[in-house]
Amino acid sequence: VLSIMGLLAALAVPRLAGRPAAIERAEATQRLEAAIAQARRTAQISGTPQRLDPAAIVADSFWRADEDQTPAVAPGLVFYPDGSSTGGTILVKGRALMTIHWLDGAVQVR
Repeated sequence: VLSIMGLLAALAVPRLAGRPAAIERAEATQRLEAAIAQARRTAQISGTPQRLDPAAIVADSFWRADEDQTPAVAPGLVFYPDGSSTGGTILVKGRALMTIHWLDGAVQVR
């Protein structure tokens, strides 16, 4: 009986500790990549710019403009009908997760 209880405790403790950071980062990457692809497609099909708020998709995330953009030039992460975007970096918990190229909206995961 004690050995069974010990085995159950050994299996339960890792589950109580929470999810590994690598798994959380991979899931955040997948969710953001899917949202970015959807925003790009919608902009191209509808002919209207599409704004994306990373914080609405992944907790503790935010968008940061490229260094050469000022806040007046970069209103946020926006995808345009021609395939371009405002570009920038998406950070999760203060760490860069991906970069979006301004010219073609391509995503580079870091």
